[in-house]
Amino acid sequence: MLPQLRRGLLAAWLAAVLFVTLAPFWPLRAEPQGFAPASRLGAWDFALNIALFVPAGALARLAGLRASACTAAAALLSLLIESAQMWILYRHPSQLDVLANALGALAGALAAGPWTGREQPGAAAEAPGRGARGRREESGRGILGGSAGP
Repeated sequence: MLPQLRRGLLAAWLAAVLFVTLAPFWPLRAEPQGFAPASRLGAWDFALNIALFVPAGALARLAGLRASACTAAAALLSLLIESAQMWILYRHPSQLDVLANALGALAGALAAGPWTGREQPGAAAEAPGRGARGRREESGRGILGGSAGP
């Protein structure tokens, strides 16, 4: 997939996330409400918040971001969304939503990892004539081409 297409899909997905998470935009509160307690949120809501950010994490990873950057960006975006929801009458901001959204982005970024074309962490690059640790492998021959050992 072309990099411009990946970025375009990411931008479209994030615009959709903003619309879904901030609608309805009206009426606004006169005073902001605080974050909802964890007891008001169910497992279904938590799972939906994870699922909402899986495509964002995958698309951000395919657009060239590292998995850690995808997760951090999703957590920051989610915190901004939840903070904006404090002012919207029919929305209920939650700290668990921030966690769920970051976990979803991380899951998406890790799932997209094999398709990025980048080397995975911990995988040793082996150049021809070099071992996994980057040292020159011995061919078993001495300096003049003879046998090096008994």
